[in-house]
Amino acid sequence: MIEEEYRRWREDVIAFAKKDAASNGTKVLSIVEHRDEAHPHIHILAVPICTNDNMRMNAKLCHEGQAPQPRP
Repeated sequence: MIEEEYRRWREDVIAFAKKDAASNGTKVLSIVEHRDEAHPHIHILAVPICTNDNMRMNAKLCHEGQAPQPRP
């Protein structure tokens, strides 16, 4: 991947992470880019926001794959 494509990919990933975090009741705390390894990559840390519905900041309530599903 050429540098220009990489930078565009990086900005897209960061924008997606921030939008996804906001829609799931989490906040991005850190974004760390690794370009010193064979495969450049990004680590994103998002944590739950304390709300009335999530006073214990339970991460399982912030991701639809972990949210309780209605029983048939």
